[in-house]
Amino acid sequence: MQYCTNCLNPVTRPRITFNESGLCNACVHFENKKSIDWKKRDKLLKRILKTYRKSKGFDVIVPCSGGKDGSYVAWRLKNDYKMHPLCVTFSPPIQTALGRQNLENFRNSGFDVIEIRPDPIKYKELCKKLFIEQARCKFPFVIGIGTAVSYLADKLEIPLIIYGEEGETEYGGVDT
Repeated sequence: MQYCTNCLNPVTRPRITFNESGLCNACVHFENKKSIDWKKRDKLLKRILKTYRKSKGFDVIVPCSGGKDGSYVAWRLKNDYKMHPLCVTFSPPIQTALGRQNLENFRNSGFDVIEIRPDPIKYKELCKKLFIEQARCKFPFVIGIGTAVSYLADKLEIPLIIYGEEGETEYGGVDT
């Protein structure tokens, strides 16, 4: 069994790779981020946001479950960059009480949230079908959050979507 020499990510994690020093691709990505000129990137972000900022209404959509990544992005956009984010969530097949409370706390802290909740019977059937056929019971959720956010952005004429973390690269997957 191989583990990352730094963070102990195991070789069994999907899409994990190790370099010649035994560091996993997540740790390599973390090290590479240290060389980014964050002040330059912030200026670029401000320029981009300025082109999308509206005097009224929503100017950006942030997919947000109430967890750390989307909530932080929405908070920064609202408070640091003076944007008006519309947060969109797609309910997971099984939501924990803590997850529900996190979303409510986030909403109650002053954010507009649209929650998409598909028909629970059809949702359950689809999750079961994809589990049996592909061992991917969460796949309807993954597809739902991706398509629902894009669909709403189009229908509401909000051309800017800003996501939270990109977990694939952050946690040791394919470098995007």
